[in-house]
Amino acid sequence: MRKALSDEGDIVRIDEQDATLDHLTVNFRSNLIVMRWLTFLLERIKREDLPQLFSYYQRIGWLGKRAEETLVQISEGTKHGESAEGNLTIEDEEIENRTLLLSKGSAKGPAEKPIEGRTSGWQLTPQEHIKSWVFITEIKGELIDRNLWVDLETRMDSFEFNIEEYYRI
Repeated sequence: MRKALSDEGDIVRIDEQDATLDHLTVNFRSNLIVMRWLTFLLERIKREDLPQLFSYYQRIGWLGKRAEETLVQISEGTKHGESAEGNLTIEDEEIENRTLLLSKGSAKGPAEKPIEGRTSGWQLTPQEHIKSWVFITEIKGELIDRNLWVDLETRMDSFEFNIEEYYRI
């Protein structure tokens, strides 16, 4: 994988084939996950800000250029803020437990973080980016080893604890 600096000083990926999700496969499973991911994102940011988010994911190597362009086209066909009766909402547990296709969340009204309260535009919290990463790997069709995920979380927590103790933070 080769990287270069852009005019703004950002790291830009040169090898497109190294992107986690280079392109979207058109099938029922991936289409359903893409729609659920867009629902998740639209609960947090405005539809007009999605292209910037997808561009960011493309710059850091999560999306290839073709995947980014396809997601922008799909998002252009979505409406924001419309809640139809029987609308499916995505619960955090569904994402963390990887049951996106197995269960249907119940409609619970407004999202945890209303868009009106957001001042950052397209930026998400670290937890929301992690959830987006899970969606991207699901769209690609890769399985995430839950034991590996838990082990990594435990190691990160231990690392943070040791750093705090070492520096007396």
